[in-house]
Amino acid sequence: MPVRRRGNKLERWEIALVKAMIADGRWPNDQDILAHFTRPTRSINHRAIAEIRTGAKHAASKPATAEELDLFLASWPEVDTETGLSLRGDELLIKAREAMIAAVHTFNSAGLTFRAELFIVSAIIAWTYLLHAWFKREGIDYRHTKTESGVRVVATTASGAEKYWELSQCLKHAKCPLSLARAIFIFPGAPLSNKRENRRRSRRRRNFVGRRAPGKNGFRAADTDFFVAQV
Repeated sequence: MPVRRRGNKLERWEIALVKAMIADGRWPNDQDILAHFTRPTRSINHRAIAEIRTGAKHAASKPATAEELDLFLASWPEVDTETGLSLRGDELLIKAREAMIAAVHTFNSAGLTFRAELFIVSAIIAWTYLLHAWFKREGIDYRHTKTESGVRVVATTASGAEKYWELSQCLKHAKCPLSLARAIFIFPGAPLSNKRENRRRSRRRRNFVGRRAPGKNGFRAADTDFFVAQV
């Protein structure tokens, strides 16, 4: 079982905002700044603010612009009312939960002939986001890389966006908290590949007949196990 961590660290975008707040001067007390970054699902020690103020840490990081700071303050606190998760800091975890909710709603909808396939697609997205959230918290880079002129760089799409690991790649990582065997057990009938499979649809659909949102309980269990301090 993986070691559970609370992930009590400021992200890069938060460090930039802290620096902007320090430079602004309206918050001379570190505790006042800290209040903007501590939430029910994450507790930050005031030492983190002091280290930024003194330059002991993150000295090379650039502060946010005045416009970015104003936007942050205008929308603060950005918290999901149902879960208490940060809409920005916990975005991947929120997306994972919503994707699984959508999968369950689709599977339970009447009159859909291909509900099994629709459920699988949404559930794969949910599991992928959940593992991305876990890798991010553990400090594991889950982006595809390639070698260019002897240098390792992040792979990008044709439009320039960074390419992130698919579910199959996440499951192959040595530190993945979800074993392949467990993934198959809690996610029956789903192809753990990244390509659409049009073969044997009828067999897969029959495997799902009579089941109520297969894999839902397994996802909830993993969601709670991986992020016990957050959900």
